[in-house]
Amino acid sequence: MSGRTSLTRFAGQMREPDPDGAYRAKKEAWQRHGILMVDPVNDLNWDGTYELKETLKALGNRLYGKRKSR
Repeated sequence: MSGRTSLTRFAGQMREPDPDGAYRAKKEAWQRHGILMVDPVNDLNWDGTYELKETLKALGNRLYGKRKSR
């Protein structure tokens, strides 16, 4: 067995996710297209108000339906 797969050619492109890249993508989506993206795990774990967190969760639930439990 050679140990090669059809994905071998992509091995050099594989890397860990870049949190700064996610932030830049969200910033660009908002500034260029008016799209607001919120990561409920990482973006809501800051010292913001409880009311703001609940408002954002309610907005997501209204637009896309309630999230499934993980």
